[in-house]
Parts: sequence; C-alpha cells; structure tokens
Amino acid sequence: MGYAPIVYITGDKPKEEYDNFIRVNNIIPAQFIFDHRLTTNNLEAIEDSLDFMKKYELHTARVVINSTQLPRAKIDFASKVPREIKFIPHVVSRK
Repeated sequence: MGYAPIVYITGDKPKEEYDNFIRVNNIIPAQFIFDHRLTTNNLEAIEDSLDFMKKYELHTARVVINSTQLPRAKIDFASKVPREIKFIPHVVSRK
C-alpha cells in the first residue's frame, strides 16, 4: 500500500470501522477525512468530491470501487470532472 496524503471517505460506515485498517497499515489517522453526508446518487457524490478536491488543490483521484461499478463510474466521472484531474481506479472485489 502506498502513501496517501489525504484519504476522503464517503458513506455511512462509522469511523471506528477503519481503526484496524489504519493501525495495520501504519497510517496516520489525521490523514482520513470522513464525509458522512449521504448523497442520493453517484453524480452528487462526484460533485461533493470535486468540491473537496478543488478546496485542497488536489489533482488526482484514486477511486476505490467494486469492479462491477467501474464502467459506470468512469462515465459519470468523465461527465463531471475536468480533464486536468486524473482518475485512478482502484478496483476491489466484492465477496
């Protein structure tokens, strides 16, 4: 696992569910930013993430996503995000 200066978590999982992951991977907890506002659709999630990236002048998004959702995520991302922001998919399997 590589170093991420900021990990932006969206969704409704409580922060405590990430404690073991943070400890095992020797990650500084302050690197995590939790945004628990639930959006009604993926495009709103992309817009929220884009606002966050603009605020902190970030130019790369590593998107951790289920492999079955990746094709749609690429289309949605391309429709909302400027070309200067790089999209790096990080595919995970759902077991």
